[in-house]
Parts: sequence; structure tokens; C-alpha cells
Amino acid sequence: MKSRKTNVRFDPVNPAMTLSKSRYWARHMVYILRADKSIQYKEGRSRIVYIGETRRGTRRPAGSVASKAMKAFGKLRGVKKIDVHPLTFRGTQRVKTWEVLERDLLATFREKYGEIPTYNKIGGGFTVENISRFRKKRLISIIDHLR
Repeated sequence: MKSRKTNVRFDPVNPAMTLSKSRYWARHMVYILRADKSIQYKEGRSRIVYIGETRRGTRRPAGSVASKAMKAFGKLRGVKKIDVHPLTFRGTQRVKTWEVLERDLLATFREKYGEIPTYNKIGGGFTVENISRFRKKRLISIIDHLR
């Protein structure tokens, strides 16, 4: 008896993930995931769905995008595309600057929208009064630009 052949399908026009070479990719960095559709928060709408950091190196953003995208496509109505925006900085000795930047961005986002991004689990307790290493005005401009 002949066995059936399995059909392979793919979309040649719309790739599932595209990575671009950027001078902002670094071993330790912070990245923001932004959907193509804005999401309602307590105090406004924003397209930012996640703020994360690369604790384990540059492979993390790709894996994070894939997992957050699968969640977003299933739960957030109308979201068809998620972009990754890497943020880099000049480091300081003995300071994990990427952790500080992530914490400060989460605090700034929480102050502006009343809650942390949809797919962040921790960060609700951070306050903008503790921001010391980065200019608050610059953090606000980054969040406003990506909204």
C-alpha cells in the first residue's frame, strides 16, 4: 500500500521573522517590542507590548519576539506584526547598566500609562523617583516615539 506524501506549505511573500543588521545589536542591551496596533492601558493607548533586556546575550531578543508574538497574535485583536527596537548605551564599570535602563524604562512607562506593558510580568513597583543614571526626559521621548 502506498503511503501519502505530506504537503509542505510556506508563505514566500510574508516571512514570519525578519532580522536586520543594526549597529545597536550588543551583547547586553535593552529592547522594546512594539505591535502594529495600539493597546489600551489605564491612562492611554500605546503600541509597546514588552520592555526586556538581554541577560543571556544577543539570542534573547529573537526568542522573546517569537514567544511574545505568538501570545500577541492569539490574544490581542488585530495585531499582525511586532517590531524589535534595540536600545544601547555606553556602559559603566561594575554597573549592570542594561538592568538599570530596563527598570527605568518600565518606571517611566508605568508613570505615563498607569501600568506596565502587557507582556511584562515584573516592574510594577519601580518608581520614577529612583531614576538616576539616565535623563528622565530622554526615557519619556523614547516611549513617546515608540507609542
